[in-house]
Amino acid sequence: MKKLIAIFLVAFIVLGFTVGCNGGGGKGDVIKIGVFEPFTGANASGGELTYEGIEIALEQVPEVLGRKIEVIKVDNKSETAEAANAAQRLVDRDKVNVIIGSYGSSLSMAAGEIVKKAKVPAVGCSPTNPAVTLDNDYYFRVCFIDPFQGTVMANFATKN
Repeated sequence: MKKLIAIFLVAFIVLGFTVGCNGGGGKGDVIKIGVFEPFTGANASGGELTYEGIEIALEQVPEVLGRKIEVIKVDNKSETAEAANAAQRLVDRDKVNVIIGSYGSSLSMAAGEIVKKAKVPAVGCSPTNPAVTLDNDYYFRVCFIDPFQGTVMANFATKN
């Protein structure tokens, strides 16, 4: 639970830098946070759990910098093509300020070039592949990467 609230707050921090650098508009503006998670398909349970955490965080922090938060939820259907479509929709149609997603490294990587080109920051809750953030100043993560986890588990296995 605390981890998901931390993720939500990290998204706000990233958003704060973006809003501060881009002028951000007036106090009455709405901050749009796009969420592209798998709500159907093979990874649906992970996407649903992530979104539940986002909802709880939103209950606790309903506004930032005096601005109301609007969350726009899009199903990436556990498919890379749909993940790219979902990210593109959030950027182009919904005009989000920041994106949270996605559960699954391949789904996050599918959105990588989209957020980079649009200069919309994205924060992944669980993508562990180092390639998600590689050479992308707009994609962030809050979890450990695979090489670190592998080393820790190998050390644990050999010592215990």
